[in-house]
Amino acid sequence: RVAVIAGISVVGVVVTGVGIIIFTSNNLCSRTSVLYITHEKWSRRPLTHVYLDDGSSGIINASYVSYPELGATEREANDGVHLPMTTFKALTMALEDYKDMIAIVATTVTIIQFLSGIDICRKIIKQGSTGNISGFPFVGGVFSTTTWLTYSILLMDVSMSVTNAVGLLLQVCYVYIYVRYCVSLTSWIATRRQMLLFFTIICIIQSYVFFSGEAPELMKVRVGMMCCLGSIIFCASPLISLKDVFQTQSTEMLPFPLIFATFLVTGLWWLYGIVIQNSFVQYPNMICCAIAGFQLLLFIVYPNKKKGELMGEARVM
Repeated sequence: RVAVIAGISVVGVVVTGVGIIIFTSNNLCSRTSVLYITHEKWSRRPLTHVYLDDGSSGIINASYVSYPELGATEREANDGVHLPMTTFKALTMALEDYKDMIAIVATTVTIIQFLSGIDICRKIIKQGSTGNISGFPFVGGVFSTTTWLTYSILLMDVSMSVTNAVGLLLQVCYVYIYVRYCVSLTSWIATRRQMLLFFTIICIIQSYVFFSGEAPELMKVRVGMMCCLGSIIFCASPLISLKDVFQTQSTEMLPFPLIFATFLVTGLWWLYGIVIQNSFVQYPNMICCAIAGFQLLLFIVYPNKKKGELMGEARVM
């Protein structure tokens, strides 16, 4: 029963995440409307700024502009016309001056999250085996960083490329350490299957990017969807040990540093996604933050077994 519940939880989280990603990506691909317009009146006076949320237009200065192609549904003769619109592009432009600072902070925090795997590997080396620790978080991390690295190269974003290149290098090292100290045949077979599955998907993505010949914008959207899926898989990967947590009533096998770092990072990116009104940033990180928060609650409900034993011995003494 516990295994069924754990399986349903993991599948439900992944399916929900994929559904949200597909829904939001379709909206982003199909929507072209006026973001905001700054002008004095709807008249022959100069139209100063027109911003579209698909980024297809910039600043327009003209004595007269035909508005239907901009998606405007109403024209009012008063100042300060308000149309149904989003604020994504406006906030993006407002934050343009802070782009470098945001990039540095995001890069630093994300790399710190990647470094949290060192504590898990240190524990594995100290005990001489992987024990009950699952290798799925590391394998999922390789998949996530590889897809995001591909996406960042398509965007020609240096900060994202450096971040995910460092993350990919660290995740590969973690996988190597895990495989080297994996003495359980069952764990080794499971990890090998996971590696084969993700390696196949990565090869398919790379083949699509290099040989499909599709339009760059469409390619970015589709690879971006895979990046969001990879992030959700990476954040949900510790749930693979959910069955053992319920059976042993101990969170000893859960990687607390990785989960805590994931909670902080995804929480920050979720808030940032709300500010910039970017669905690709907002919704996946919202899901990941909720997943990490649920796993942190398990540490309260089912504390580390060794800690519980130590407290019991202290009470006896």
